Amino acid sequence: MTNYRAGLIANFVRWFAFGCFVGSIINHFTGRQ
Repeated sequence: MTNYRAGLIANFVRWFAFGCFVGSIINHFTGRQ
């Protein structure tokens, strides 16, 4: 059960970081135009 929870948290952190990274790139390009 602990291993499942650790994987779930790691997956959430990974998607959260990926979303922030993509969002910052989109915001950078849209703000530049």
